[in-house]
Amino acid sequence: KPHQKQQGKRARMTMRLPPAVVVGCAAFLVGRANCQNACPDDPSTSGFSTISELNTFMEAELQLIEGGKVPEDSYDLILCPNTVFDTSATPLLPLLSAASFLCGTNGTSLNACTFEGGDQQIFIQDSALPTYPLETVLFSGITFQGFTENVFLTGTSINAVASSATTATFDDVVWTGFNSQAVVRQVPADTANPPMTVEITNSAIDGGSAGLSTFVNDGGELTLSNLFVDGHTATNFVTTTNRGSSTVLDSVVTQSDIERVTDATSRAVQRVEGVNITDMSTMTTTFYAGESGTSFILVDSLVENNAIADPWQVVNVQDGAVGQITGSSLSANTAMQSGIVVSGAQSVVSVEDSFLSDNVGLGPNVTSTPLFALFNSLLSVERTELSNNTEFSGQILNLFGSTTSVSRSCFQDGSSGFLAFVDNQGTLTASENFVSNTQSTSCPAPGNRLFVEDENSGCFTNGICEGACDVLADQSSCLAGIPQPTVSPTPAPTDQPTVSAAPSASPTTAAPTTSSAPSVSPSLTPTLAPIA
Repeated sequence: KPHQKQQGKRARMTMRLPPAVVVGCAAFLVGRANCQNACPDDPSTSGFSTISELNTFMEAELQLIEGGKVPEDSYDLILCPNTVFDTSATPLLPLLSAASFLCGTNGTSLNACTFEGGDQQIFIQDSALPTYPLETVLFSGITFQGFTENVFLTGTSINAVASSATTATFDDVVWTGFNSQAVVRQVPADTANPPMTVEITNSAIDGGSAGLSTFVNDGGELTLSNLFVDGHTATNFVTTTNRGSSTVLDSVVTQSDIERVTDATSRAVQRVEGVNITDMSTMTTTFYAGESGTSFILVDSLVENNAIADPWQVVNVQDGAVGQITGSSLSANTAMQSGIVVSGAQSVVSVEDSFLSDNVGLGPNVTSTPLFALFNSLLSVERTELSNNTEFSGQILNLFGSTTSVSRSCFQDGSSGFLAFVDNQGTLTASENFVSNTQSTSCPAPGNRLFVEDENSGCFTNGICEGACDVLADQSSCLAGIPQPTVSPTPAPTDQPTVSAAPSASPTTAAPTTSSAPSVSPSLTPTLAPIA
């Protein structure tokens, strides 16, 4: 994919190697005048052309520092343009703090520096000198390809095992043509210290396969910004666990086979903001969060135009985790079992200022819904619009002792078995909502639209479906009052991706008709489908 360097987001370290460092290097490299020689493809550029040269220079400089030399403020290590660096036998071993590994003098991927092969291409670990910690390293303009799996299930491009004092930044890099367990493994070397921080910006993943997870964050801090992902295959894209914190910003994931885009457990925090997930071939759950203390935040993001054949869910928060969805859109997706599902005691999800529109479910007689609360969970929906969602058993389902509140929200132009359903163990409260041109088999218009299940009924358990219709909407117009977010994928990420705001449709003003709650037996008897 076209991928160009984005300037201005981060100040680059630009100090050239001083004569003292060159002398030190020469002392350890017998027969070489200095470390950075004229590049074979561009004699006007002095740089390194092998991994061995880079590692040997850093080892020599580290020995001088151990002997009392004052470290340089920064090191620019220039990688020769149009050069393939063989990492099949030995990875790059960053040893110097404030080192920048630059592809060419300006550190851009257009200069074509390629790391090729191996089951780890960069190995980042704590400094061997207690008095000289490895604090920051920068990798700019490098293409990583051909890295592989291994029998230890740790095959990766970047093996980041340094402790929390270290931050590694990857700017304008590309991963492509690989078959490994991961792309970045961010794991602790020991249990005493949390792992390092990894920041990736203005970069791309073009194809490639990650058998376990593209990014593994086991307790560290991970930030992905302006990342463009296309044609990639992975079980998980970002896996965050053990109190780790991962953030995905202003990025696009498209035309890929990824079962879970994010997977957060064990008190992790996962934030997704300004992200577009579109035209995917496979997903089972786009965003998953599980276990008490785990948090998932989705802001100003789109999950749209995903024509997936098998049942899938967009957001699944369960087992005590907490989710917050704000200003986001789930639109034009097919075979969607659930849009947003919250499950389990102490699991809580709030949905605010969001859109769920033009989605197609699994059919009215199979458990399938844009909004789903079950097993004693809590769901809060505010200022949210559901429009033209079809082939669902309900637009909102509340089952097995859960509590749902719906306020200042709108239901327009859709059809389902129920519009809103609450079973005999749960609670659903509604205020200031609006319904227009939305059809349902049970509690149809005109009349009250919330189906409240009778005590001895089991609409989703035993096929006996009896209940009454209660008030869901009491407004004559939509009060949500929010513009619909739109984000279009671009060939390569930018510092400020295109975001425009425009309502998806003008709200209708026809007042809903309410009626007294009839005591009838609806004909719909859906079968409860298993929830992944």
